[in-house]
Amino acid sequence: VSWVSFWMDIESVPGRISLGVITLLAVSNQASGTNVPQTSYVKAIDIWMGTCTAFVFAALVEFTFVNYTWRTRGKLPGIPTGLETQENLMRIQTNGENHQDKTLLSLEMGSPSCENRTSRLLHRAHRWRCMAVGIDELSRAIFPLGFAVFNLSYWLYYLAIVQEDPTQGLSMDIHDDMSVMV
Repeated sequence: VSWVSFWMDIESVPGRISLGVITLLAVSNQASGTNVPQTSYVKAIDIWMGTCTAFVFAALVEFTFVNYTWRTRGKLPGIPTGLETQENLMRIQTNGENHQDKTLLSLEMGSPSCENRTSRLLHRAHRWRCMAVGIDELSRAIFPLGFAVFNLSYWLYYLAIVQEDPTQGLSMDIHDDMSVMV
């Protein structure tokens, strides 16, 4: 379910975070709610729940990286990202008033140095944003494929390999223990 967030817009932060956190809480609730006796070894359900938790947590980490890349590295110059507070915007406007006028003036006059700098900044921001979208698109395929591989190997192991002769390992241990006693 947490993979649905990869198809959501990068800028819909509350929706993606809510989906990831609720899914993580649901998986951890299920993991703690299993009514199996406590043992000193790892059980099949522990492996299943641990891997599910890892996938959900990895989806949250992926979103954190994509969101950071989108909002900081992919920030377009002069376009607010939504992270600026009203106080910071006021400070920028009062401190940088003359500098902005000079930049606008040099753009109006067609200054090549300002145009080159602006185009480099726009190109850099665009490249980072494309990378963020690319990571989201790659995750749309990698996460379900990875979970399918885990699912296949998990069920193959527990239904085919372990079910062939589940007492084989026990009988060897018993015989080994008997020989030690004698």
